[in-house]
Amino acid sequence: MKLINYVQLFLILLLSASGSAQMYDWGGGFGGIGEDVVRAMHVTNDGTTYTTGYFSDTADFDINPAIEYPLTSNGFFDVFVQKTDSGGNLVWATNIGGEFFEYAVGITTDTDGNIYVTGVYEGTVDFDPGIGTTLLTSAGGLDIFVLKLNEDGGFLWARSIGGSDYEETTSIGIAPNGDVIVLGYFYEPVDFDPGAAEYMMSSLGAADSFILRLDENGDFISANRYGGPEMDLGLGMQISNSGDIFITGSFSGTADFDPDDLNEHLVTGVGNFSGYMLHLTASGEFVKAAFTEGGETLSRAITTDTQNNIYLTGYFNGIVNFAPNSGNPDYIFTSDVAYNGFVMKIDGSGDVIWARQIGDENAFFAFDIAVASNGDVFSTGYFDGTVDFDPSTTNEYLLTKESPNAMDAFLVRLSNDGNFIAAFQFGGVDLIDTNCMGIDGSNNVYLSAHFQTVVDINPEAGNSEIITAIDFRDSYLIKMDTEILNNPDAQGASIGFYPNPVQNQLFVTGKESLAGSEFRIFNTMGQLVLSGTLSQNQSIDFHQITKGLYFLKIGNYPSLKIIKD
Repeated sequence: MKLINYVQLFLILLLSASGSAQMYDWGGGFGGIGEDVVRAMHVTNDGTTYTTGYFSDTADFDINPAIEYPLTSNGFFDVFVQKTDSGGNLVWATNIGGEFFEYAVGITTDTDGNIYVTGVYEGTVDFDPGIGTTLLTSAGGLDIFVLKLNEDGGFLWARSIGGSDYEETTSIGIAPNGDVIVLGYFYEPVDFDPGAAEYMMSSLGAADSFILRLDENGDFISANRYGGPEMDLGLGMQISNSGDIFITGSFSGTADFDPDDLNEHLVTGVGNFSGYMLHLTASGEFVKAAFTEGGETLSRAITTDTQNNIYLTGYFNGIVNFAPNSGNPDYIFTSDVAYNGFVMKIDGSGDVIWARQIGDENAFFAFDIAVASNGDVFSTGYFDGTVDFDPSTTNEYLLTKESPNAMDAFLVRLSNDGNFIAAFQFGGVDLIDTNCMGIDGSNNVYLSAHFQTVVDINPEAGNSEIITAIDFRDSYLIKMDTEILNNPDAQGASIGFYPNPVQNQLFVTGKESLAGSEFRIFNTMGQLVLSGTLSQNQSIDFHQITKGLYFLKIGNYPSLKIIKD
């Protein structure tokens, strides 16, 4: 039986008291009256962050509430690019769009500070965010774009790749020689040469993955395809310091994972959807591939460390073997009810070093991964219900979502050996969807996500920073400093409460009696809503309190976040 960090019958939520080290550095929200969604982030060694995604109507892109930096979309959805320094100060933001629908899904920089963005667009779009004009027109449906800006956000070039149907790009990276590598997938025949020449490739089935290479001037070098007659999705990519290309994603049926048309590496998936890791040389030649077997696995993100180890994260359902060639039953995970998350480490030979399952009967989706300089691993995403974030068989670390109407975001840290270190949540009232992160050269962690209604972006026990969406959906950007290496739950006394969300009676728990203690309840505006003294059964009557997010303060204990449903 696993040991619970703080053994408490009926305990739903456990929060630490003050005394833990400072972790939250800065953060804030950005958005406006429409839908404002971050889709990708890149963090440089000095802590400069670049975010991109899409927005509609007018949105303020400065996370400082005292400063406004409004941009207005040209049509339905525009692409935004936002640059923020290590102190959380906006450097600049810009937008690109046309009459219809455009969004970005990948962003990176080169050694000169130039910025590269990829996504999709429809119709005719001016990709020059300045006073100039560079019009590109999609061939049909949604086409792929690749955009290069200088460090000040000035336009350098833009390229369009497309065919008669829908194409999707998922990741972008820069090779050591300056080449631009773009990953994605496509359905119908596509001309992958954005210049005057033509380089047509056709999918072998429902969808194949592609790897596109352009030079630093945006000129075509090569394009390759891998896949089979069914769905084959390239979802994440990492380029190592030596230039080797590492890709992850999911596939079904039989697929050829060697992108060279003259060679084959055929694999038949076991299950509905198998996850994979594909290793190519710097010139795009096949090196090796590794796969999961059974169930349904979506491998969403990949990264590497300085020792050429490979890390994957994503989510799965059913019975999945994450190391089918090892014969190790410890790597066979089961998720019968909802999707569970996974984090795994693979060595340079393609063998699994360790794999971890996070989650149980409640949904858990992992979307991004990063590795600190000491080899510790971060994963982020969102979860439902109560989830054990400690993947070991001997201990538990339970977090319960605070959002009554949707899911909470999370950040989990594992050691270089895959052991649990810490986990943090970001909750509110509606959906909080963390899908991108980064780490700077000092191991500071940056997270960006979109949310609805309100969210507390400070995960420290006893501290809160509530931000409110202006309208439907806004995004946030936060920085957590190197003290996140510590586990804050190991310090200080604790109190807990249940149920959360609460409808009528809230019960407070603790290692010692709290009966007779004074309590105060505040709303998100800091206004006192209710005060009194805890009864003998340590309960508080919530009948007269309206639905929403509140903060409960008991004596000298840190504030607790309460959802009234």
